[in-house]
Amino acid sequence: MKKEEFLQSITKEIKHKEAKEAVYQELDTHIKNLEQESIQRGVSQEEAETRAIKQMGSSAELSRRFQKLYRMKIDWILVSLLVAALVLGMLTIKLGSSVSIETKLIIALIGLALTAVCAFQNYRKWKEWGWAAFFAPTLLLIIFNLHILPERIQPNVQGTTVVNLSYFSLDLNFLLIFYLVGWGYILQHRSCNFFIIAVLFILTIFLYGSLTSIPNVMMYIIMITSMFIFSARKHAKKIALLFLPTLFMIIAVMLFISGSSYHLSRLSIVLHPEKDPAGAGYVPAHLARLFHQAEWLPQANPSEGYRVGGIDTEFVYAGLTYAYGWGISIFIMLVLSALLVKMILLIKQIRDPFGKMLVSGSIGVYGFQLFYNLGMSFNLLPIMGVWLPFISYGLGPTFANAVFIGIVLSIYKTKDIPIKELA
Repeated sequence: MKKEEFLQSITKEIKHKEAKEAVYQELDTHIKNLEQESIQRGVSQEEAETRAIKQMGSSAELSRRFQKLYRMKIDWILVSLLVAALVLGMLTIKLGSSVSIETKLIIALIGLALTAVCAFQNYRKWKEWGWAAFFAPTLLLIIFNLHILPERIQPNVQGTTVVNLSYFSLDLNFLLIFYLVGWGYILQHRSCNFFIIAVLFILTIFLYGSLTSIPNVMMYIIMITSMFIFSARKHAKKIALLFLPTLFMIIAVMLFISGSSYHLSRLSIVLHPEKDPAGAGYVPAHLARLFHQAEWLPQANPSEGYRVGGIDTEFVYAGLTYAYGWGISIFIMLVLSALLVKMILLIKQIRDPFGKMLVSGSIGVYGFQLFYNLGMSFNLLPIMGVWLPFISYGLGPTFANAVFIGIVLSIYKTKDIPIKELA
């Protein structure tokens, strides 16, 4: 058997292109080394190649070994937790939502489909679109800020902007999906120094912050900071730990100076829960009553008075706790927390810097939503419209989080495949 035939017989069943190339080069180098040893002993080139191939062993056995090593992997635990979270989200139907169970089911199925589509993509090819993934959403933000498409954008009471499409609306947070890929490319690209990164970061915060709420800006900052920590840049962790608190302090000062009545009133209620019980303090007080009146098991005939605006979206945890009891409530938190912990544990298994940054950014976005929504529910953080991942009703949040989970699954799928460094 000739060397080329031998190598092709081993690599032909390996599905992933990069893995196939890596195995081919590794075996080819090994065969050449064995050939050189034989030639130095006075053996002819042809005989040396034959001996080298024989020393390599059975091509069928080597093929099976490499197929097992580089096969695509699916994290079924993460998939199961995602399905469980989407199923638990169906419980919001009992909270008096005008949305039918069929609609909720369709949203959940589309979310799963989006996760599957992203999971079966080769995320490494996204690096080729790195700059486009960054500048496309930035251009949209510029257009929205200049009111070039006024019929497509609509501000809401919570200070964020909604993009109106033909049949549904999306929060601007869907742009974070593109920024995740764009920032992953920028932070890994060696030609982008700290000055360029800082300029792009400040520019996008200004554009994004002028159209959305303070918590959404914080989520964007946490996403990028999480990615920066795992960017393998020198002193990245120290810079992030120093920079993040400073930036949040600047945001707090700007918020105070701007005098935004909406944000300041909600911050005031966190500091003084008893203040303005008929106004801004009504919802926090009502949520506190729901938690206090909740039982361990579902209530057979819950009072109609527990329903308030947003009970199936931003206040969904309090509503589910009251209607279904602390048992279901704690189980929901365990599932959502397990999703977060599972993604955090995956970071150590990923060797590709680009993939590691995408996972860390996804964790930052998901974790922020989870903890901020809980903080709102227990009046530890101002109420500013942050949804509970996969539980709160909403097309945009469900689809965006499904995509983030799909990205994590895509990276896990090829975590053992050899990587190519980005120039």
